[in-house]
Amino acid sequence: MAYRDARTRIFRKLKMKPIAMHIAIVLGAGLVMWLGSPLPMLSVLILIKTFLDIRLHKKERGKLFAAHWMQAQYLTQILLCTGSATDA
Repeated sequence: MAYRDARTRIFRKLKMKPIAMHIAIVLGAGLVMWLGSPLPMLSVLILIKTFLDIRLHKKERGKLFAAHWMQAQYLTQILLCTGSATDA
């Protein structure tokens, strides 16, 4: 029964993506027609894309940095334990 519920949730989620895309296309086309030129909308699109790229890049680098930091801490602990065991 849980499998069917999960499938239903996934299907509903996937079904909404094309609807949102079509709404964005229609509204964007309406704004271009109202403004009379596609340049303002193109500028907005470029700004949004750049902002999202920078944000996702920082998020990805943050995770990568955290993973390397944890690995460095782990290796430091191993080296310290190994070093103190050989000194004793």
